[in-house]
Amino acid sequence: MMTEALEQAVLQHKTPIFDHMQAVRFLVCQDKILGLLCLDLVKTQRESRASFVVFLCANLICATGGPAGIYYDSVYPHGHYGSSGIALEAGAAGKNLTEWQYGLASLHPRWNVSGTYMQSLPRFFSTSSDGSDERDFLLDIFTDPNELLLKIFLKGYQWPFDARKARDGSSLLDILVFQETQKGRRVFLDYRQNPVSHIDFSALPFEAGDYLSRAGACFGTPYERLAHMNRPAVDFYLDKGVDLKTTPLEIALCAQHCNGGLSVNHWWQTRIQGLFCIGEASGTHGVYRPGGTALNAGQAGALRAAQYIAAQTPCPLPVPGQLPETVRSQIEEILLLANQTLGSLPENVTELIDSAKNA
Repeated sequence: MMTEALEQAVLQHKTPIFDHMQAVRFLVCQDKILGLLCLDLVKTQRESRASFVVFLCANLICATGGPAGIYYDSVYPHGHYGSSGIALEAGAAGKNLTEWQYGLASLHPRWNVSGTYMQSLPRFFSTSSDGSDERDFLLDIFTDPNELLLKIFLKGYQWPFDARKARDGSSLLDILVFQETQKGRRVFLDYRQNPVSHIDFSALPFEAGDYLSRAGACFGTPYERLAHMNRPAVDFYLDKGVDLKTTPLEIALCAQHCNGGLSVNHWWQTRIQGLFCIGEASGTHGVYRPGGTALNAGQAGALRAAQYIAAQTPCPLPVPGQLPETVRSQIEEILLLANQTLGSLPENVTELIDSAKNA
């Protein structure tokens, strides 16, 4: 929904969009960006052979998000794989690439189950892979029902996994869900039933009890509390074909944000002249990534990069037929790779990717 809104803003400014172009190589000469090599997806499919397009440019802004494609359980939108690899291949430096943010999310559709999704106190249960053998696995760990209810409630505030909250805090739930899925079981949130047989709202720990009391939500089922406190949260899933009133929601511990990325300076420029990186793709979030950081980094980075580019004297672009030998060799390398992989043999790329994600 956010990218659709952004696209509309771009179209309102009559900015041309070259659609169905998959970036496959940043063209660099002497640590300076000269262009971008793209695979023309429409022409390639139509002609059953690889068709490429070269865009020559003096400045290039990478705003493609984190390298989401490496994870099997991910809350990133389908088709969002990131492009950090081609930037690193071109010579850009990475920063804090091992720092990631994880949290509980639904699988169908992919969506964070934070905030009121947890503050409404849903039930957690797991099943075998075929949906049988339903178990309230959290009750094996928590003997005090109020402790369990507090952990679930706090998960709404403390959605991202945090090692500091893993032993006695709400991040223990992330670990327990992850362990359950590693057993080959599926985990669900159930808004039809309460997580314990009886909730004494007056006996809840203060943080949970006070919040629910002020929200007027000390009653009913998780679904009824969620609908009362945040009806759009219910409608979101309903619009995607999932009725939380009747259907359990399958969840997993998923990757959500890369808190590292490409190393940039205060103008969001990488070590390659003319190559800028903004938003999640750049390493500006910080290890704990406080809420709103992604939005701030994207907006601030975009503005800073645009100001820097606008203040520079335009650089002459190379003539298409007179590209430096270094750039021509980069293009030829991709063409050779395409000819080797787009042959008559069955395509197994998806199988190899899924195998690597499950490793």
